[in-house]
Amino acid sequence: MSQSAAERFEKVKAIYAREIEQQLVVNDITQIPASYELISDEWLTKALCGKVPGAQVTAHRLDTPDEGTSNRRRIFISYNDVGSKAGLPASVFCKATQSLESRYVLGLNRSTEAESIFYNTIRPTLDIEAPVGLFANMSTESLNSILIMKDMAGQVEFCDHRTPVSLDRARSQVELLAKYHGPFYSSPEKQKLIEPYLPFSEWCGLTQQAFDWSAARIMGFKAGKDVIPALRRSRPGHDACDCQSRQAADHTGAQRRASEELVRGRQWQDGAERLADLRQGLRRARPGLCHLDGADRRQPAPVGDGSDQALPRLPGGGRRQAVQL
Repeated sequence: MSQSAAERFEKVKAIYAREIEQQLVVNDITQIPASYELISDEWLTKALCGKVPGAQVTAHRLDTPDEGTSNRRRIFISYNDVGSKAGLPASVFCKATQSLESRYVLGLNRSTEAESIFYNTIRPTLDIEAPVGLFANMSTESLNSILIMKDMAGQVEFCDHRTPVSLDRARSQVELLAKYHGPFYSSPEKQKLIEPYLPFSEWCGLTQQAFDWSAARIMGFKAGKDVIPALRRSRPGHDACDCQSRQAADHTGAQRRASEELVRGRQWQDGAERLADLRQGLRRARPGLCHLDGADRRQPAPVGDGSDQALPRLPGGGRRQAVQL
C-alpha cells in the first residue's frame, strides 16, 4: 500500500476509534450510523418518509446480522397511520461499511462512493431489473456508508458460482447490461451523471494499492477451473484488472454497437449464434488473451436476504438475472 493510502487510512482508523468510543445515536439525516444499533426512529423517519408529509417511523427491529465484505442487515419498520396508509415499506435491506475492514476494502477504492452515486442519481433514470434504492449516504473522511434498499427477500432467487446459466438467462444478462450501459453512449446529459466514476483501470489500481488480491484471484481460478478456458487458466498470475482494462479500451466500439442494437429493441435472430457473435466481437482485437466466457462470469454468492445480488421473478414462474452493480 502506498504511503498516501496508508496515511489516509490512518486518519480513517482514528475517526473509527472515536465513533466506537462515542457510540452516538443518529437522529440527523446527515449522520451515518456507526452501527445499526445506533439508528433511531427519528433518523429512519427522515430517511424513508420524506415524500409522505406527516408519516413517521414509530418503531423498528433489527434482523440477524449478515457480515461479509459489507455489513448487511434487514430492518423491520412500523409507522404511524399516515405512513401505513401510504404503503411505506414494512422492511428494508441495508448495506453499510461500519466495520474498519469494510471501510478498508470498499472505501479506499471508492466503491461505496460509486454505489451511493448509482442509487441516488443513476438508478432512478434507468428502466432495468435492479434493486431500488431508498436512501444512500457515505463519508469521504470516515469511509463509513449506508445504503437502504427495498427488501426483496422472498421474491428472488440467490445465485452462486454453481448456479446453471441457461441460454435464456445469458441472453437476459446481456440485454439487461445493454439497457444499463446503452443510454449513456448516446446521451451527453446522462454522461454527466457518470462523470464522478473512476475509470476501471484506476479503480483496479486503487484496489491493488489497498491490498494485494493475488491470492484471492488464484483461488477464483481454482474454483472456476471447469468453466475458464484452458489458455486463460494457464496464466493465473496474469493481472486480471490489466486484462479487463485493455479489453474495455480495445472493444468500446463493439460494446457500443451491441448495446445500442439491443436498446433499440432488435430481436435476436438466433440466440446462441448472436451471443457467440457478441463474444467474438468483444475479443477480436486480442484473441486468446481476454475471455468473456468464464473469466468474466460473476455469479453472486447467496446471502439469504434481500441484497442487490438477486434474480427477480418473471411472469410464468421464470427468473431473470439481475445485474450486480
